[in-house]
Amino acid sequence: MWADLTVEGTFPMGAAISAILITTGMNPILSILIAGVGGMAAGAVTGWIHTKLKIPALLAGILTMIALYSINLHIMGKANVSLLRMDTIYTIIGSVLHTPNMWSAAIVGVIVAVVVCLLLFWFFGTEIGTALRATGVNPQMIRAQGVNTDNMIVLGLLISNGFRWYVRCAYRSIPKALPT
Repeated sequence: MWADLTVEGTFPMGAAISAILITTGMNPILSILIAGVGGMAAGAVTGWIHTKLKIPALLAGILTMIALYSINLHIMGKANVSLLRMDTIYTIIGSVLHTPNMWSAAIVGVIVAVVVCLLLFWFFGTEIGTALRATGVNPQMIRAQGVNTDNMIVLGLLISNGFRWYVRCAYRSIPKALPT
């Protein structure tokens, strides 16, 4: 079992990247995808610290989490970035579907949940996905099969932190979507 505390830094990093890109005029959907790359990079850093530097998993997550606090402040340039009067993914979906923004949040959430579940179902059926699952269950057995468990650990952290970015980007955009 992996105790990944990187999420404490990745979660706000997704919001920071997305908010800054939205305030500079970028398309909100594209900003979420770019923020995902940042989340994946944070997960890869945690995996690299654990596997290559041989730092225990819990401590590797804590180190990355602490580093991300400073990185997040540097990304935003200040402590808070407002998205009031900015277009978010919810305002775009609301205008396309002609629904209130609060319904747009539910629609986007359901669509993303279904797509993520389908992608994960497909991925874990592939050879790499099976190796990743086996690494979590029995690392010695999968190592005996010739799979590099270090690479699988980094891939697992990259994927999990990559999905966390969306959650935070979506959550960061909600205040505009809900009625006040």
